[in-house]
Amino acid sequence: MKNAPNTRLAAWFRKTERPFRFEWIALGLFAFLFLISYTYGDIIITTRHGMRLWDCLFQGRLLDFYNYNSAVLPQNSVFNTPQSASYDFTVYLIFALWNLPLWALEQLFRIPVTDNFFCLIWPKLLLVLAAILSAGSIKRIARLLDLGETAQRWVPFVWCSSALVCSSLLMISQYDIFSLFFMLLGFEAYLKLDTKKFLLFFAIATSCKYFALLVFLPLVLLRWKKVWQILLFTASSFALTLFWKALFLLAPSGAVSQPSLAESLFSTLTVNTQAIGLYPASLFFVAVIAVCIFAYSRNDEPAQQGKTALYVSAASMLSFVALTQIYPYWSILVTPFLVLLVFSNRERLKLNLFLEMGFGISLVFQQMNFYSFSFSNYLLMPMLWGKLLGTNVTPAEGIGTTFYYLNLAAPVMTGLSALMICCAAALLIFNTPKNMLRAQEQDVRIERSVIWVRICLFALVGLLPIASYLQQLL
Repeated sequence: MKNAPNTRLAAWFRKTERPFRFEWIALGLFAFLFLISYTYGDIIITTRHGMRLWDCLFQGRLLDFYNYNSAVLPQNSVFNTPQSASYDFTVYLIFALWNLPLWALEQLFRIPVTDNFFCLIWPKLLLVLAAILSAGSIKRIARLLDLGETAQRWVPFVWCSSALVCSSLLMISQYDIFSLFFMLLGFEAYLKLDTKKFLLFFAIATSCKYFALLVFLPLVLLRWKKVWQILLFTASSFALTLFWKALFLLAPSGAVSQPSLAESLFSTLTVNTQAIGLYPASLFFVAVIAVCIFAYSRNDEPAQQGKTALYVSAASMLSFVALTQIYPYWSILVTPFLVLLVFSNRERLKLNLFLEMGFGISLVFQQMNFYSFSFSNYLLMPMLWGKLLGTNVTPAEGIGTTFYYLNLAAPVMTGLSALMICCAAALLIFNTPKNMLRAQEQDVRIERSVIWVRICLFALVGLLPIASYLQQLL
């Protein structure tokens, strides 16, 4: 009887069929803290651009939207650099609809909504809503892929507790989650053999961010082998983008106001090269082309095609994140495919979880050092800690500066880069479509200690810049 409490505690600890309520509560509290602690200049200016869409509409000059939003001030005391609208219209339409209450507040009560702490939380809630809807889609995909009961119960939690979701969405407040959400809906339709919805959702995703093509093209090559079909479907993915461009070209200023990010994006994707043959080859393009060739070469049975679709999607996005110097906010695009890949091989579930965590945390720490401005004091000054404790800090400094002062930049970041690449490679090597099917009959449980480590890493990512901010105030 003396050991009865310990026995009950051990039995409780081993109940891993689903996340405990207190684990969701702990994760939710950390997420809420980071939601109100950080914001970023991009979401502030895009909120302002979206609100000005209503001005254009009521002034009868909707087609002049891009010219009207040229060199616009965000009207924020911290982020106040003029910026022009540079995305496809889909993004601004989403922001305009969600931020209509903010536009009304500003029009009726003259509240400076893009410089008000409580109003700045509202646009971030849209990102949280998109993340929750994405979690539901990931769970449905796990069911369609027949990943087992364990996966269906745990994938929403593992997705929400990702270090990359914390940094990209809650901290840097980026809206790549819109494109990702429609990508996931398109992936669902693909698994259901619903070609029309597959093309529709990926057309919307592409009009939010062109990175959706990194998943769309391998999926098309995996299922369709006729060249005319591949070309037709690829063209269809640009349908909404071309529609918006044609529409706004009707405005007198449209020809010079259309968004164009191609040059800067191309340089970002080709920064890592290897001298082979006559010209250096981009490692990213080598990897993506290899994924496309692999997809086209496959002739899977219907029962296996879904898992191959997951594999090529994860491989393509891993190439994008690991082999380029992408901005931190784009990292969220790989996360759902990694989460599903983790649960695709039940023989290696524990190892897969550690590999995914190792990949995410090593990437985030590298980004904190390399893109230090994306984790600087600027993000904290307009929000909770700036309002409570003041802004007597150097705005451009932050956790990246701390890494520099501690002499962590060179040796530690080099090691983290190696860890990131090894984790990505291991995930692809251990979880091939063949290995997914071999482990299909098993259904294993998650070790509770692994989940607690995951929550701690999630908290660590969000708390480090806050700690650095507080240290500079003292």
